[in-house]
Amino acid sequence: MNPIPNAYTFGDTRVFLTITSGLVEYLTEEEVNAVIAHECGHIACHHVLYHTMASLIKTGADIFGLLGILTTPVELALLYWTRRSELSADRAAAVAMGSAQPVVETMVRLSGGPKTITALKALAAASILDSRNRFLYSMSYNLILAHSIIKNQALFVYILLLN
Repeated sequence: MNPIPNAYTFGDTRVFLTITSGLVEYLTEEEVNAVIAHECGHIACHHVLYHTMASLIKTGADIFGLLGILTTPVELALLYWTRRSELSADRAAAVAMGSAQPVVETMVRLSGGPKTITALKALAAASILDSRNRFLYSMSYNLILAHSIIKNQALFVYILLLN
């Protein structure tokens, strides 16, 4: 039993998906389905192997101290790719769910807490998207590059799928 809401996939040829009891307790059935669809997106796109490589390189670099600096360019490239793989998995989840709405609402929910708070965030994101403002698109894109914050990722997925 793990009270922290989380899910992950592991393995390459024999893949498994894990969701914590905290995720099941905290989210609605549709939100859990969106999380599972996101994880299945990682499996379908074969992201798990590269996520594992990034993790092993980081661990190896930490063990070797100063020699680990030599792996920094590869590590940075894999971290950049990792952020992009999250967006690919989000898009796959949106396709599997039939709409971006449940995926975005789930991300916002995981970033912010109870529905009473996150419902307002989802409405704010929807009103921003209705304006179709290219400046906001540019700003959210830059925020994704600079910070992998889940609420920015949610906004970016909405913009990607609706524009």
